[in-house]
Amino acid sequence: MTSASPAPSSDRARADRAYHAALQRLTQTGEVTAALAMKPWLQRFPQEPRYHELYGAALVSRALAAATGEHQAGEGARAALFREGLEQMEEAARLQPEVPDYLITVGWACLADARLGITPDAPKRATRAKDAFEAAVKANPQAFTYWQSLADALRLAPVPPAATSPAMGSGKPAAPPENASSPPPALSESASSPPPAPPPIPREMSIYARLSASAPRDAGLHLLLYSWRLRREEREDAWRELRLAQQSQPGNGALLYLLAEAYLDRADRARDANQLSRSDDEEDRAYSALEQAQRAAGFNLHVYQPAWPDVLSRALQIALGDSLTPEALELYRRLDALAQKIALRGANSLADGDPWGAEAAHFAAFNLGAKLVNAAWNARDRSVIHLPELSGGMKIEERALAALRSLYETYGPTDRLPWVQNQQAQLVEVRRAVSEAVDALSPAETPSAQAPP
Repeated sequence: MTSASPAPSSDRARADRAYHAALQRLTQTGEVTAALAMKPWLQRFPQEPRYHELYGAALVSRALAAATGEHQAGEGARAALFREGLEQMEEAARLQPEVPDYLITVGWACLADARLGITPDAPKRATRAKDAFEAAVKANPQAFTYWQSLADALRLAPVPPAATSPAMGSGKPAAPPENASSPPPALSESASSPPPAPPPIPREMSIYARLSASAPRDAGLHLLLYSWRLRREEREDAWRELRLAQQSQPGNGALLYLLAEAYLDRADRARDANQLSRSDDEEDRAYSALEQAQRAAGFNLHVYQPAWPDVLSRALQIALGDSLTPEALELYRRLDALAQKIALRGANSLADGDPWGAEAAHFAAFNLGAKLVNAAWNARDRSVIHLPELSGGMKIEERALAALRSLYETYGPTDRLPWVQNQQAQLVEVRRAVSEAVDALSPAETPSAQAPP
């Protein structure tokens, strides 16, 4: 005697349970096996867009892992995985066009292919990504993350050299496409605004600026604009963005360090302009910010993070992490510049006969480097954006320790030399561990900055 087949409602309940369990594993751990096992349910319920999206995201995630060396698959297999995954995502968007989130998933998958070249159609994918994001913002102009994804696509999409804008060297159209929708009133440009001064402002940066105005506590957006304005030599506008970022996170030591560097830069420029009183004021503000930074418990640079769709977030973090590196490197360069300025003031103190002032300056630089190293070491997710943090922090520590060692050897007290030598030895071990496997670093082994005995 055969048992009766489960009722359709029972099957649907089982399919939904499998879907939610697979979605949780994919978004929390990046594990795709359960999502790939959704294929029988997808065949049983072909009109369910969520199942198409999840199954497609699993295939695309597997293709991205293969493209970045996380999974073994030949070029043909990678391309086949990606194409089937994208077809499933496109089907989800077709089945439920009133849900723009499916278009966002399609857009990010296409952008990843455009940057990594997984399929022979990769050169065309950037256009599809932009079109998908344009359609999403047109469907819901008030969605903050849809505008953010559109700006990311305009900024990150690769283009032929001849089409590159001189403003940022990024792939973007000279003017919005004909089907581009207008931002919501809260984000839109004023029709009466004067034309931007040359070089022209790329459309993506205009979008980021409007988004940051509507989300003033988003430190990542402010720092993205800060780095971009610095590259354009728009120092006052960059200063404003940095201040907004720091005000949004007043207890964040990383932003206070950046603020101290900006104050010292302003002090140097005022001195060059023979504005000595203003230079002194700016330097006083710099050292006040530096003292606050050293006391601050938190340390997070808030490097800009794209609004990746949940079903692809972990795969995209690894596959497109390099897209965050330029902004991260700019912030680390500013912190390195701060460490060098502090060291210079330490050398000046020593020249003025004040070895203890020199010691304080070099310790301030060392603590900055140690905070950078510890922040990167304690990061639990594998991402390339931690590499500049590690290497930059270690270089700052090495210079500061070398200066302290020379100081103690020349002026004493010599009983502090063992502490310096121990810190230098720990740095050698950290470098060896980083060179072997950045993603295997253990937070429990992190060498922390310690006060000398």
